[in-house]
Amino acid sequence: MQKTKKKLRFVKEVSDVLCNCCGRSCKVRWAEIDLYEYAKIDVVWGYGSEHDGEEHLVHLCAPCFFKITENFKLPTRRDQNE
Repeated sequence: MQKTKKKLRFVKEVSDVLCNCCGRSCKVRWAEIDLYEYAKIDVVWGYGSEHDGEEHLVHLCAPCFFKITENFKLPTRRDQNE
């Protein structure tokens, strides 16, 4: 026989993802389902850099991502890098 006791657990649920560039929601409605379409940049600056130890988390909606990356000198798509 097992003895059990009830525990309450609080779970954080993502209710929305906002673009750091334009401030709009990255939520996309598809076939009655809410999806999130965004690029995520997660940076921890290394030892000795000007921003040593700083952590940054950026979310970009698809339009902002492509607007920002369209002028990059090198391609961002993996299939173009090969």
